[in-house]
Amino acid sequence: MTIDWDRAGCTFVAGLAVASLLLSLFFGVCWIGRLGIDIASWAKTGEWPSYIVLSLLDDVGLALPHTDLMGVQKIITWVGEQAALRLFFVLAVGLYASFFLLGAASASCFDEVERVRAREERRLAGEEDYTFEDFMAGKEPPENIR
Repeated sequence: MTIDWDRAGCTFVAGLAVASLLLSLFFGVCWIGRLGIDIASWAKTGEWPSYIVLSLLDDVGLALPHTDLMGVQKIITWVGEQAALRLFFVLAVGLYASFFLLGAASASCFDEVERVRAREERRLAGEEDYTFEDFMAGKEPPENIR
């Protein structure tokens, strides 16, 4: 069995699109669940709960990453102080957008592979190729293209 390397790259990109869709769905469910918990808490107490990413990481047994680069550490700390509800929403929407971008890229990749293969088959069959330069020069297209 031979591997079609041209299509393998397109299939890999399509796999990344599916993975980003699944992660998007996961974070979307997390966002809806967290929103429901926050609304229920707000209805009981009359005050919107402050559930930040640091608390979320603590609940799952993880610590906030640390680095010696002060600028990067400030960004990490800032993200840790943001609301977990906002983080889930941003991750869900961002990954959903990447699903569309990767899906479009994989679809155009498959189309391009087919176009290149068809052109190569025409070239091997000895059929004349008609380029954009031929069109701009006013050359008539060959009979097999019309």
